[in-house]
Amino acid sequence: MVCVAPVLLSGCMEERVVAVRGGLQNMPGAVGGIRPDRPDSGESVGVGTNRWSRYLEAYGDPHAKLTGSEQDPRRHIDEFGNVTLILRSPADVLYHTYWTIQRGEWEILYEQVISDRLKRNYVEHFKEPEESVRFLRRNRQDVQQLLEVLPGAEMTPGALLSTVGPLAFRITASPEQTHGKKFKSVDVIIEDGVFRLLLIK
Repeated sequence: MVCVAPVLLSGCMEERVVAVRGGLQNMPGAVGGIRPDRPDSGESVGVGTNRWSRYLEAYGDPHAKLTGSEQDPRRHIDEFGNVTLILRSPADVLYHTYWTIQRGEWEILYEQVISDRLKRNYVEHFKEPEESVRFLRRNRQDVQQLLEVLPGAEMTPGALLSTVGPLAFRITASPEQTHGKKFKSVDVIIEDGVFRLLLIK
């Protein structure tokens, strides 16, 4: 969230560009053929077989064997009707952030999508961690506008993927896509073997 950006991005945090899609690579003199510094396990982007799968294996991915419902392949519903969101890539985080806001599933958003690190930052600033959800509710239209221009997360043409800390990544939309919009980027982080939302700014 905007109010905690200085804390999350100060001190030992490092930001570096690891992938660029669209835009400048087609200009004269641009260097091509550089492999992005990110996990690569093939072209499949389906849940359970996406390019981040091998990366998450090292962190004990608890969603590795989950299967989605017929209605939504990224939501696992057990026999008791309990919902588990499948969060195996940055794209899953953006997808679930958008749809939990759209459906008003604030408890699921708080418990499964928002990272513990973001909640701790609110506590460290003497705020309730639930304020992270209130922020998204107050800014729901602006947040969803950003997510709508990043349908493929880091694979969206023109989007920029960068590293902002240990197991933390930033996806920045192209200037053309965010012109006039309040928010420009989304940060995600790996916690407990799955991706979660760290920051929208």
